Amino acid sequence: MSNRIVFVLLVVVGCSSVVAPEDQQNDTTETVTVDGSLRLTVSDASSPAGVLFAKPTATVTAGTARVTATRYGSQCQYAVTGRADVSATAISLRVAYSARLTSCVAEVRKLTYVAEISGLARHSYDLTVIHEENNQKDTLLTQRVDVP
Repeated sequence: MSNRIVFVLLVVVGCSSVVAPEDQQNDTTETVTVDGSLRLTVSDASSPAGVLFAKPTATVTAGTARVTATRYGSQCQYAVTGRADVSATAISLRVAYSARLTSCVAEVRKLTYVAEISGLARHSYDLTVIHEENNQKDTLLTQRVDVP
């Protein structure tokens, strides 16, 4: 009988530190900056390792183009800034990741931004999304978008 009690106690104590995936999803921080027609929302949250994040995606609604992208990282690790330039036929979104000189928790996190460029006229635009990091620029998305 005492062996069963010890076994049950070991199981209960051993499982008490397990964190459910739902709890990890609630560990989110968010920062919002507005610069002219650009509203940049940056958030990070816990993430399982081994997830392959795709290139940015763009959606368009009346007067607004919205670009979303996710990668590994955290707001502790990176300062994320953005700039949008709009001309009669083109939208250029530049997002810069600058490493912070700080000590962060050694945990896998995903870093997501949502860039909303508003005040767009009804027109077709060539949308270009450029990411900058470590003095390197990469064009991650080039897409023709029609603003209704």
